[in-house]
Amino acid sequence: MNVKAYFLPINLDVCAIRANYRRAFAEKILFFVSCIHFRRVTNGDEKRDAFINLNFDILGRFIRRNDVKAVKHAAISLGIVEADRTYHVGKKSLEYRLTEKYRAERICRVPATIQKQESIYLEAMSFTESQKYIESQLANITIEEAALARLEEDSRKSVDYYNYGFISYYMIKDENWFFSTDEKTGRVFHNVANLNKELRPFLRYRGRKMVEVDISNCQPMLLHKLYPDAESAEAKRYKKIVESGKFYEVIQAITGDNREKIKLQFLASAFGKPEHVNKVRKAFDLLFPELGALMNEFKAEAHNRLAIAMQRLEANLIVNAVVPRCAGECILALTVHDSIMTLPEHRNQVAEMIRMECERIYGLTPNLKLSEN
Repeated sequence: MNVKAYFLPINLDVCAIRANYRRAFAEKILFFVSCIHFRRVTNGDEKRDAFINLNFDILGRFIRRNDVKAVKHAAISLGIVEADRTYHVGKKSLEYRLTEKYRAERICRVPATIQKQESIYLEAMSFTESQKYIESQLANITIEEAALARLEEDSRKSVDYYNYGFISYYMIKDENWFFSTDEKTGRVFHNVANLNKELRPFLRYRGRKMVEVDISNCQPMLLHKLYPDAESAEAKRYKKIVESGKFYEVIQAITGDNREKIKLQFLASAFGKPEHVNKVRKAFDLLFPELGALMNEFKAEAHNRLAIAMQRLEANLIVNAVVPRCAGECILALTVHDSIMTLPEHRNQVAEMIRMECERIYGLTPNLKLSEN
């Protein structure tokens, strides 16, 4: 981790902290506060109210083990950070977030007076060959400064959105690479995958623009695998719709809401608790009652079971099947969950790989969006 600067609330009195503590200790306090934002990006989570786990694997890169407790205490005593107070030995460590005074503020980049450079991985684990191939390409990624201007234009969305994008931008700029996997789903998380969608066009691979090959309505498409009889009338009708890439437009014809809102509401109801029923889910159940019942049955044991299963199918396709084929032909393949970023000359080749593997594994022919970045 390249500790060149900290990401701190703009209303935090950094000068006072540096004046009231010895230099090294003050820098550790600032690093600890900054790590809350750092972990939010690596978690892919923009929510400012969430408590964040800060384990020693991360803090220990800059703070000696003997100092961690004192640093945390100082940050809490200063009213900058608060803990969730739910510590269970061997099961759950304390988690932290900024106090209300600082949570709603934009962040700024404060240069560190003590810089440190050390490699960091979010998990002490071995990676598969396909995961290693994705990770190996991060060092060739840069981001254009115009991304900050775009972020400023979009900042009216929320403070959370701005802060998340601001840190994501500088993590790439400062070559602070992170890479982790979800053992439950096989999904891969890294700087590119977790970057704000609107900032991806400003990414460069060895100075070159990239393109993105994206599976249209990927999660709804994969839900087709729940049908026990793929030849039933509803299953055939559903397959035709999801393979056309027009799933959300079909729902839109009933609800009248915009596509993005429909997508968010569908994912929230489809993968949330069974009792979480909104207007979009009602329209879905009206159109596909058999599948709606199958989804609720699948979630009866645990509401997140369906989301995990669909993400596992997605990762099996993209990470485990398509990426090895790209690696075999030395084709750039940076995964963004259900899409792959690659170079323009390989766009059609990657698209064909996705189609072939999806047909081979799941018997589905995905509709693909090929975007210029």
